[in-house]
Amino acid sequence: MIKYIFNSYGYYVAYIYDNKYCFSADNEYIGFMNGIYLYDYKGKYLGYLTSDDRIIRKKYEIKSNVTPISKPSKPLKPLKPLKRFKMSSLGSGYVDIFLHRNTTVNYEEYDIKFNKFLNTKLYSTFGKFLGNINLNKYDSDSLANKYGNYGSQYSADSIFNKYGDYGSQYSSLSPFNKYSTNPLLIKKDDVILARLSDNQYVGINVINATEFFNWYKDKID
Repeated sequence: MIKYIFNSYGYYVAYIYDNKYCFSADNEYIGFMNGIYLYDYKGKYLGYLTSDDRIIRKKYEIKSNVTPISKPSKPLKPLKPLKRFKMSSLGSGYVDIFLHRNTTVNYEEYDIKFNKFLNTKLYSTFGKFLGNINLNKYDSDSLANKYGNYGSQYSADSIFNKYGDYGSQYSSLSPFNKYSTNPLLIKKDDVILARLSDNQYVGINVINATEFFNWYKDKID
């Protein structure tokens, strides 16, 4: 049995298989259902299923983790359903998790790939400090602090500022500019662990910046 999941714009984003397992539209395993509640593959709460086939959650809701279940075999990818009309807006205290989550990412695979870069520091090619890469929202220098100098979408020094030097897809200093030759550097104890850029030809140990920060934003949301 297949139940399709849509986001608030009416786009198909995921499906629930056998009333239990949730897969993305690209057939990557997201997590499992416990009644109407969706948990990721590690047992972290994501949100709950609504009557109009969305997965939503309260913005600041915290639920205890649950014991994860065994990862199921991947079913055959179902036929893509028709797009729905745009749905009614949610109340100000709720979010549609599939408006913020990149459903094309295999998060289990990316955890294995990127977790080792947590608790490091981010620098520009020219040595400018751009924040701590950790999950501490109370660290004033953390990228996870949405009110801090390096985590705010409005700060000039933030990689999340789409109009700034380090967040714009057009800036020569930005890792999101696929033509830029100035990658950002992930360092620990002054040792370069990796380079972040959407230009794969900027040196050794290059990580796709868009993929990395999609993963990171999912971790801190």
